[in-house]
Amino acid sequence: MAAFLFGAMEISLARSLDGEGLPEGAWVLLFALLSFGAFSLGSMFKDYKDIDQDREAGIGTIYTRYLSKGRSLESIHWFVIISTTVMLLVPPVWLYVLDKPLKHSIVLLVLALIPALLLKLMKNPKTAVGATLWAFNAYFMVLALIAPKMV
Repeated sequence: MAAFLFGAMEISLARSLDGEGLPEGAWVLLFALLSFGAFSLGSMFKDYKDIDQDREAGIGTIYTRYLSKGRSLESIHWFVIISTTVMLLVPPVWLYVLDKPLKHSIVLLVLALIPALLLKLMKNPKTAVGATLWAFNAYFMVLALIAPKMV
């Protein structure tokens, strides 16, 4: 899928007449590519809810692999929280660098911090993951609404 999206993006960029910026409509491909990439990185947190079951089934998640290597659950969880947050901070920073309306960056910045707070402050892993999935949906919905204005 990623290869298809890269190819489609390349074709779309090659058709740009002025060679500056992205051609009209390219935001759809860019958004799809970023979404698939984000899913790969951002899906680490979902394994937090069933560490014991994954360990018993021999499923290698970031949690089960590093726990078996002697890392603490707290340190692994912090790594997942920080990675997820950094990933979600890319679009607001990008908007700011592109000198787009500051309100878009601020809204995405606030929405980017909510998953970290949920994953860290909620004590029940199942509840934390469920709430974080809702926060991710809100973030990506807002990103989809402002993405056409980004490029």
